[in-house]
Formats: sequence, C-alpha cells, structure tokens
Amino acid sequence: MKNLPPPSAFTIDQNGPNKWPKWRKKIENYIIAKNYQSPTIKDILDKYDQYFRPFKNTIYRRYILFTCEQKLNQTFDDFVTEIKSKAEDCEFENIKDHIIRDRIVLGCRDTTLREKYLQNPDLTLSLAINQGQAAEASQKQLINIEKYSIDAIRKNFNEKYKPTTSLKNSYTSNPVRANFNKLIRCSKCNMAHDFGKCPAYGKECYKCRQPNHFPNCCKNRAVRCIQEIEEEKDNLLIIDSIMVGQVLRKPWKELI
Repeated sequence: MKNLPPPSAFTIDQNGPNKWPKWRKKIENYIIAKNYQSPTIKDILDKYDQYFRPFKNTIYRRYILFTCEQKLNQTFDDFVTEIKSKAEDCEFENIKDHIIRDRIVLGCRDTTLREKYLQNPDLTLSLAINQGQAAEASQKQLINIEKYSIDAIRKNFNEKYKPTTSLKNSYTSNPVRANFNKLIRCSKCNMAHDFGKCPAYGKECYKCRQPNHFPNCCKNRAVRCIQEIEEEKDNLLIIDSIMVGQVLRKPWKELI
C-alpha cells in the first residue's frame, strides 16, 4: 500500500456538488489504506459536505419515494432504477434494501406479480428484482405467441373460406338474386324499384310537407285524420243556428 497513489485533486466548479460524494469516498478509502489517524481530516471533509450539499428535506424525499409507482409503458428495470435513485437521499442507512424491496412490491403495475411477492414471506430485494424481470420477459413472449396464433388462424380461415370466381359469377347471374331488390315494394312510393332509385326521393308530400315520400305513403296520423274529415265534409249538413219565433208550451203525457 506504500505505492498507492492518492486520488486526483478535487476541482471546484459548477459540477462540484455532483462530484464531491464520489471524491470523498475515494479519499476516505485512501486514508484507510494508508492508515492515517487524524481527526482533522474528517472535520475538513465534513465542512466540505456542508458546503456542497444543499439543504435536504428528508421527510419530503421519503414521501416522493413512497408514492413512486411504475408508470404506463415503463419497463421493470427502469422502475427499479428510479426507486434506487430516489432512495439514495432518504438516509435509510441499513434498511435501504428493505425499503426498496417494499416499494417494488407496492408500486409495480403487474397485480399477478404483486400477489406472487406477497406469498413469499422471505422475499429479498435481489429475488424481487429477478422475479420481476422474469415476469416481464414472459409477458412479452406470451404476447408474441398469441399474436402469431391469431395471425395464423386468420390466414387459414381466409384461405379456407375465400370465395371462388365461379361462386361470385353464380351469385350475380342468378335471376332471383339479381332481381331481389326489385321484388320489394318501397314504403316511400308504394312501388317496386332498385335500391337507391326511389321516385319519391326529393319530393315533398303535400299532406305533411315532409320530403322523400308520396302522399299515399304518408305515415302522419294527424294529417290522415284531417284528410278523412275533409273528404267526408261534403256529406255533412251543418246547421250554424236555428231561429225560434215562438214556443208553445203544451202539456205532454205518455201512457206507460
């Protein structure tokens, strides 16, 4: 250890707060290797810690970690990396692996995987990560298998039930099939015609003033009642008033 070189000099710049934790770890390892026993060095390093490290709200950082959940379309590995990164500044000390394991169990999107986690009382962080990676890989493989099966079934169905040219010709050449539309009486004009060629299309019914049907096919009940009354009007005798000049009152009797 006598020939062990010291770490490179630390430079203070804009990236100093990010470089300082790693450089301090290196210098501490160097001090241990050289067996230096000086409390002054530790005090100096602590002073630099206070200088480079901004104020941290540990409670809020832990809240961010405890509410971290796997996002939609986020891979399992990215989710684990995010949890580990957020756990760095939470000062969990010796229980950090347990907290990360719990957050993986509670924050993963796969409910089947979570159920599998909860069934194992001896679940460790490494085992949780391995099972999560295996579950994600198997899901991707299952999707590929199902997609291939569906495509194969669709291809076989299309090949088996694909209509032939003779079948198409027989359908169009059949006089019953060809004149099928002409055999249906239209409810708008009360005549038989090809589809889309109704003579009443665009015409206005003089009974209800609505378009696209003839008067004899009008379905407005109120209009039909009025029409029937108008047709019978000539057969009715309407007396507007009766002039009475004098009324003679005579007794009336009837034998029962």
